[in-house]
Amino acid sequence: MKNLFYILTLLLLITSCNKKWKKTSETNFDVEFITSKSDVSYLELESGFFQLTNFTFSGTRKKGNDVLFSEWHSSTLFEIENEEINPNLYYDIPQGEYTNITIDLRFDKGSSGKSITVEGVFKDSNEIDINFVFELEDRIDVGIVVTPTNGSTITIVAKEKTNPIITFDLVDWFEHIPYGLLDEAEATEIDGEEYLYINKTSNPSLYTLVVERIGETAKITFD
Repeated sequence: MKNLFYILTLLLLITSCNKKWKKTSETNFDVEFITSKSDVSYLELESGFFQLTNFTFSGTRKKGNDVLFSEWHSSTLFEIENEEINPNLYYDIPQGEYTNITIDLRFDKGSSGKSITVEGVFKDSNEIDINFVFELEDRIDVGIVVTPTNGSTITIVAKEKTNPIITFDLVDWFEHIPYGLLDEAEATEIDGEEYLYINKTSNPSLYTLVVERIGETAKITFD
C-alpha cells in the first residue's frame, strides 16, 4: 500500500507539473519600423508594406518541453505608414523561462505581386527630390533570435499578457550603399516625374545589396 501511495503521489506531481508548463500567456506581436535617422538626411521613407505568409515560433525552456508552432497567413500586411501596428499576430505561448526564442517570418507575393515594397524620397547631389521605390518580388525568410533585455532568459508568465515588438530598421537597408552609387543610379521618368527604382530589373546591383541587409538588423523585444 505504501508503495502504491508513493506511485500515485509521483504520478500526481508529474501530471500537475505538465499542466503547469502547458499554461499559456496571451501574446500579441506588434511591428514597428525605423524610417528616418538624423545622420541619413538624403533619404525619407514613408510608405510600403511587408506581405507575411508564415510565422514560426521556436523556443527552448529550462523546464517543460520545447515549444514549436507555425501558422500560415494569407492576408496579413505589415504597413509601413503606421509607426507601430497591430498585425493580428495573437498567440497563446506556454509559460516558462526560455533560454532561446527564435521567430521566423516568411514574406511572399500577395495580390500586388510584391513581397515587400518601401517607398519614399531620395535627395540627389543637386538637392532635387526623386521618388524612391524598393520592390522585392521573391520570397524571403527572416529569422530573428530574441535577445533578453535582462539576464540570460526570457520569462513568459501564464495569464499575463505579453506584447513583444518586432522592429525593422529600414534605413539600415540603404545607408550601407555608398551615397555615390545611389546618386548615379538609373532613374525612370513616369508622367513627367523621376523615380529611382531598386528591383530585380532596375538597378539590380543595388537590389542585391539591399536584399542582403533585410534580416540583418531586425530584432524582437519582449516586455
